[in-house]
Amino acid sequence: MERKSSSTVIDFIYNTNVVLDDKRYEFIKKQTEEYLIIPLKVITLLIAISGLFAMVFEVRYFSEYQFQVYITRFLATLVAFVILVILYTKHALKNPVLLVHILLLTIIVSSGYMIFLMPSTLIVNTQIVGLMIFTSALFLSWEVKNQIDQRQFTTT
Repeated sequence: MERKSSSTVIDFIYNTNVVLDDKRYEFIKKQTEEYLIIPLKVITLLIAISGLFAMVFEVRYFSEYQFQVYITRFLATLVAFVILVILYTKHALKNPVLLVHILLLTIIVSSGYMIFLMPSTLIVNTQIVGLMIFTSALFLSWEVKNQIDQRQFTTT
């Protein structure tokens, strides 16, 4: 008969001998990906709505770049809505991390292009991008493996 060891969270954190077997690890990984979907739906909806507002207000205040603003913000909002539709299908569970990265990359690229066109929007656009990335990381309980590890870029 197989003996199951009882261990506490403290043992799991500090004792490297306590490990999860592959079956249990895959179960936990699947559960965390399923729990990722609902907050991702909320974030995607907020990003789509903020894209619509950005489209309206940036065109109003920067009419000389009207066409570029409409196209850029429309594409970013369209990507957010497409991801939102995908999140309501069975395909959302296949790779939710990829959907998050596409969404965040879309925000970064569209805001970066707006900063390139209108340098006076640097502070506002970087604050919005930073807020979206920070709230996504907090709201989604982002695993360390999905974040950029600062140790990769430091030299000893």
